[in-house]
Amino acid sequence: MDKHLHDLIEDLKQGKQIALFLGSGVNYSPQKKMLWDDVLHEFINKALPLLNLSPDDIDELRTCLDPLGNDKSVRQSYFSTESIVSVIKKLLGNDYIPLLQNIIYTQATPEILSDGCNKYVKQNSTIKNTPFYTLFVVAELILRYENIRAIVTYNFDNLLTQAILLLRDKTDYFCKYGDSPRLNRNDFRPIDIYNGWADEPFAASSFPIYHPHGYIQPPCDLIPNSRNKVVMAMEEFYESARDTYSWQQATQLHFLTHYTCVYMGASLTDMNMQRLISFANIKYNNESVYYIMIINNALDRLKSIFHSTNHLKVVSAKQYQDIYNELLK
Repeated sequence: MDKHLHDLIEDLKQGKQIALFLGSGVNYSPQKKMLWDDVLHEFINKALPLLNLSPDDIDELRTCLDPLGNDKSVRQSYFSTESIVSVIKKLLGNDYIPLLQNIIYTQATPEILSDGCNKYVKQNSTIKNTPFYTLFVVAELILRYENIRAIVTYNFDNLLTQAILLLRDKTDYFCKYGDSPRLNRNDFRPIDIYNGWADEPFAASSFPIYHPHGYIQPPCDLIPNSRNKVVMAMEEFYESARDTYSWQQATQLHFLTHYTCVYMGASLTDMNMQRLISFANIKYNNESVYYIMIINNALDRLKSIFHSTNHLKVVSAKQYQDIYNELLK
């Protein structure tokens, strides 16, 4: 077993206070298009035709910028993902957020999530055959380990909240873990916290899911919250970094400086994220900050070395399910 995976399992078993930091990878699902490259692909297809350019120029730009295309080197040489989103945001205007809402919630309807939950609790469930498998892994960890105290997610959706509530009702699946306080509480409730959040009172049964990059309400919430902001475009990342007294930065630093932290499904390419991790570990945190990643080639090994230099304990395997199986034993 990977040494750092062993250490993480021991921290879970010994009751260390833990915060999970989640990226878009936890929303991976077979046959779904919900990772950042998929979202950017949809954005590009909608936005580029709005430019006053010839069809040939549009096709050339699509070839260069589309992360699902063949020529990724051109995009990476000239444009970061954040700068592309800045242009797309200007082109789409008021259609920017509704498009993202549609991409997320039409692929993860309550019916699809319920089907994923039913498949997850069966013995032969895997990442390849279970919708939103990783999401339910995270939900199970939360329900089984009361020392996981909070979530910081860079995703804009409430899919984890839905997954927790669905899995909590599978009492037969959890019968062997009946000593978990959360499984024994019918009032255990995850709460999505974001800018403009309604400030619901916290109880002992409340579980916070923080959205420092913003939150996009599901279509059933008919009135959008005007105070909420989403961080995707370059200028939005700059604004977020400048506001050093924001609750978003304070929340991340609080957990990074006082808790054992675990990054799951995150690429860690965001410079602000790297800055917070580095600052917290150099200055204050005596606990571990883990990063779960897959290592299959030389480039993966180089990424692992880079993250190790940024004070992360890299938990690695050749496939994610190997790591999840060990965490859930």
